[in-house]
Amino acid sequence: MNNAELRSNLDTIDELRTKPSSGCQKQVIAKSYNENVRVRAFQVGDLLRKVFQNTQNLGVGKFAYNWESPYQIESVVGNGVYRLMTLDGQPVPRPWNVVHLKKYHL
Repeated sequence: MNNAELRSNLDTIDELRTKPSSGCQKQVIAKSYNENVRVRAFQVGDLLRKVFQNTQNLGVGKFAYNWESPYQIESVVGNGVYRLMTLDGQPVPRPWNVVHLKKYHL
């Protein structure tokens, strides 16, 4: 009985070796995703624009700007988090994540 079970295991061992494990597949997917990610890092003094749907005025229509006026980086709070200030030097109330910021080109 045991010998027959061992023979069947030997017959199917090649199939098990060629079948990718779910952990390996996750690593391949993560690697391909991370290759396409673009890191955005800004420095103090860079001009940025905030791109955020909740800060737009209501009822302005589809021809309205989809960003706010330029802001300057006051300080770097953490990894991808920045404190902003207006060009007049007034600080923006809360820190902003890099996801909601884009470089402002003159």
